[in-house]
Amino acid sequence: MAIVDYYSIDKIMGEYKELFLDQIQNSSYILLSKTENISTEKIEKEVKKLENLTKAKVFTTHYKDFDKKEWDSLIGEYDKESLIRGDYKHLHLDNLVYENVVFKDFNELGTNFNAVCQNRFGKLIRAKGLVKVEDKKVKVDVVDNKFSVEKYEGESFTNSLIFIGENLEEKSFDILFKKKI
Repeated sequence: MAIVDYYSIDKIMGEYKELFLDQIQNSSYILLSKTENISTEKIEKEVKKLENLTKAKVFTTHYKDFDKKEWDSLIGEYDKESLIRGDYKHLHLDNLVYENVVFKDFNELGTNFNAVCQNRFGKLIRAKGLVKVEDKKVKVDVVDNKFSVEKYEGESFTNSLIFIGENLEEKSFDILFKKKI
């Protein structure tokens, strides 16, 4: 399964065509995200673009409306290790994974993510994960060098961050994200 950001299709196709095509052409399903405020007509236009590039089934229902059965049918048996340790080397991309990430407050989280989103330590393409801030669980998502943070209320909680990019400076990322609980 691949998750594709509605607002980023053209940009990603322009800048990272090889990565994007590899991801969607090797997926059985595509979940088109961030569609909750988009007209059906505009969504269908983007779906046609995707259908011309892959045989994957494209879901346009907002994922927040999925029930457990729908998620299970999409995700199937989740193999965290193969996802986290994905082989991006053939695409000339770096991936960095950090476990047990904890921020003392939201200022620290914002400062660290602003630094990487400004490409100070290599070109960041995508990042996502779940982290602890103070006593809260939060989901962090970076697309197009913009990050969002939202409260996480799921039952299970895997505290990890994944970064994908070009020429990522591992030592700098270690300073920002390698935290011990």
